[in-house]
Amino acid sequence: MRTLGPGGFDPRNDILGLMVNRCCHVFSSTYSSLYDPMDWMFTETPERSCVSARQPFGRISVANSDAAASPHTDAAFLTAHWAVEQALGTDLSQEGERYRHRAVISALLEPWFARRTLAESGAALSARRLLYAPYRTFPELAADPAAPLAGPRRRSSRPRSS
Repeated sequence: MRTLGPGGFDPRNDILGLMVNRCCHVFSSTYSSLYDPMDWMFTETPERSCVSARQPFGRISVANSDAAASPHTDAAFLTAHWAVEQALGTDLSQEGERYRHRAVISALLEPWFARRTLAESGAALSARRLLYAPYRTFPELAADPAAPLAGPRRRSSRPRSS
């Protein structure tokens, strides 16, 4: 506050969230039917430690594979998606909400894309059957011979309807 306060910084309004990463996940435990209650295996009961640990504390949410009690990357992404929804107070399954919060979503995705070339990003997205395309300007699109709209245009021989 001493450094940023005079410039108008207000942590209550200016901090959306903080991320603390711990590396390297050697093992993220899952619940076991051998010694954990059976309902923990198939439900999201509040008694499960991962459920209670990921409850928001003010504007702080825990989102990682540990918070899902799963060693899998998809679980980390799902809890991150949930945490972003909690922080924004929205439902990101709605297209209009994703558009409304596009700046936040872009800021969250940017570090992943920044560490990869276009070819690497494309390969990773294609492997997961995700629809994507690189951003191109109109001149770049028009110059691309593989683009469906590139090249000279022919006038239609069909008469125009009035």
